[in-house]
Amino acid sequence: MGKISISDVVKHLATSFFYFILGCSFGTFTGFLLFFWNKTIYQKIIDLFIKRITFGIEYLGSYKLWFILNNLFVVLLMIISVLLIMSMVFRKRRPTKFLKRFQGVEENRPKVTLFSLYIIPIGALIINGFLITLLLVYTLLNLGFQEFQTLFIFLLPHGINEILGLLFSSALGLAYLEVLKPYILSKQWEEAKKIGKQLLLSKTTLIVVIFVAILIIFGGFLEGSLATLIQK
Repeated sequence: MGKISISDVVKHLATSFFYFILGCSFGTFTGFLLFFWNKTIYQKIIDLFIKRITFGIEYLGSYKLWFILNNLFVVLLMIISVLLIMSMVFRKRRPTKFLKRFQGVEENRPKVTLFSLYIIPIGALIINGFLITLLLVYTLLNLGFQEFQTLFIFLLPHGINEILGLLFSSALGLAYLEVLKPYILSKQWEEAKKIGKQLLLSKTTLIVVIFVAILIIFGGFLEGSLATLIQK
């Protein structure tokens, strides 16, 4: 009770990879659809995406430092989101007057809680896969195979390190939920809260967090190095 091992996390890697590939599939389909339906909108989406990725470079003056900080920020944001949702859904609360107007809301609260918790790791995987392939498809269709190949090589460390880090962090979240699920569905909120804290403070969590941080930092360093070479 309240314990997970590294093998429990590894067991959920296949599920994490499935949702990442699902996001890639959505990105590929959407990319082809947008390119032939409205190329202008597609261009604006890509421009915004690239600005979001690179906007800190001009302030820091270093590709390597910016990519490392940006990658760590994304993972940290995902962890904070999970913690905030867990802190909100595990509180003892009486149904508000607003909720009482909707029959069955309080009875379905365990399912809503599970959905809210699952949406963080699964959503992060789908969104990342979607955005990466959206950029790759645009490059292939608009700039040709040679530019696509250059971008792919540039994103390769992203795929090897950052995506692997994302898969592990998401697998950790899914391992948490496998333990918490029966307590949430049976409305044992205090027990679920207690076990959730034990999971967050476990040795397994510490090992996975350190491993993911190393992957993220190394991936950001490689991306920054490649970006510097390309700019030259």
